[in-house]
Amino acid sequence: MSTKNNDYTTNDVLAILDDDKSDFSEGGYTDWSEDDSMSCGDKSWSLAEAGFQNEPVLSGNEDDGCNCNGEDPEVYNSAEDIPLTARLVNNKNRSVQYIWEKKTFEPQSDKFQGKTVTATDPIGLSETPLQYFKRFITDKMLEHIVRHTNRYSTLKHGRCANASLKEMEQLLGMYFKMGLAEMPSYKMYWENGTRYPAVADIMSRNRFKLLLGTIHFVDNEIVTDDEKKNNFWKVQPFLEMFRMQCLQVIPIQHQSID
Repeated sequence: MSTKNNDYTTNDVLAILDDDKSDFSEGGYTDWSEDDSMSCGDKSWSLAEAGFQNEPVLSGNEDDGCNCNGEDPEVYNSAEDIPLTARLVNNKNRSVQYIWEKKTFEPQSDKFQGKTVTATDPIGLSETPLQYFKRFITDKMLEHIVRHTNRYSTLKHGRCANASLKEMEQLLGMYFKMGLAEMPSYKMYWENGTRYPAVADIMSRNRFKLLLGTIHFVDNEIVTDDEKKNNFWKVQPFLEMFRMQCLQVIPIQHQSID
């Protein structure tokens, strides 16, 4: 069976030696160098190719598990057949190499790829996705965010961000798109090499950054110390409005909770 290398402490090594199960015996230690090699039938490999860095390695043969058919030499009949030196290989010497390829950037698709199901909600059958979204995130809730965002931007920057209801809808929509086509940095959605039109065409990067840095759901100046004991105090008013919208959903036979 193939066994992965494990990390052993000094005590583990001493215990193996005391049990007389090691490959070190009197006169059996050989100081190998990187130029040395070991052979198995018609196949031979150097210590460097086998993954050993100046480690003593015993010669392989069919009886001790060496595979002569050109497969990985680190194959043994049982765990006890694995040489101690093989267990003590330093994995840090095995570096991972990456090959970079230059090709045209293709953004991820944000189209739904799952199975299409028939809606069971009589009301939802005639609703567009936006109308369904508005069931839970109403204009009143978005206006609440706009008001506190403009207030906070004035306190933070000395001037109002002049955010609008439309911009707040766009900001949420952009976030949904970013969740479907993820990138390591939000700036990449606007960069020439990785530009994502579904986001970059809606709002400039600087405007997005400004709104992202000032978006607020509560007036920090009127929140009491007792209210701040709640870990969600910065979004609590919005969460309460969202909860009230959820309570207005008429229960039906099949429900989806996500």
